[in-house]
Amino acid sequence: MTIQAPTAVLVLWWIALGLTLLVIVPVAVILLHTTWRAASNIRRYTAEVLEAGLGIAGNTAALIALDETVGLAGTIVERTEALQGLTAEVKGVLRERAGL
Repeated sequence: MTIQAPTAVLVLWWIALGLTLLVIVPVAVILLHTTWRAASNIRRYTAEVLEAGLGIAGNTAALIALDETVGLAGTIVERTEALQGLTAEVKGVLRERAGL
């Protein structure tokens, strides 16, 4: 025994299927395309940020050498002062020998 659906139910069913195909599917496709485009832009921007970050990292690598130079500057100043003292002593000895 088969049950026959009333004609009104079948008409409503076909209308619902038609609306689904004409409205819901295109809206879903548009939303998916928008999401895909946004994800693609995010990927592109991320690649640009990575490139910029690597450039910054490359430019700041010299800061380590600069820190070492600053650390050695104190030693250089101390040795320069010591050399100035020795130079003054040598100058004094030479003046004594020259009779000045």
